[in-house]
Amino acid sequence: MQPITPIQTEGMSVDQVTSQLARTLRAIELEPEWIIPANFRADANEAQYGLLPDTAWPAEHVRNRFAVSVDRGCSEGWRVHVDHIATNVEGRTCNTTLRKLVVAKMFNRDQAWQTARVISRALDID
Repeated sequence: MQPITPIQTEGMSVDQVTSQLARTLRAIELEPEWIIPANFRADANEAQYGLLPDTAWPAEHVRNRFAVSVDRGCSEGWRVHVDHIATNVEGRTCNTTLRKLVVAKMFNRDQAWQTARVISRALDID
């Protein structure tokens, strides 16, 4: 795999990071059918649809992590998801929140896994 330069996400929005990921994928000729913020309709219900596109990209901390996953789409193709997983501990109570950030669609499995690897490296989470 070609070397991937990590994206500096500090101070960027979800939409800006998504655009940077799209440029990174295009630069190595690994173009998904589409790559968009998970909440592309900018629905106020972030718990259901993910962070708003103009929301600041979340920071990674000891209890906050990013996840990149691949799944078989509902119809044709495969999807790659980027999510932020935050764990909050208050006394004896612990809860975890998954916030959707980015989703990309590919037509074949191999391209989906390659895309997931590139995104993981671009976000410096591998």
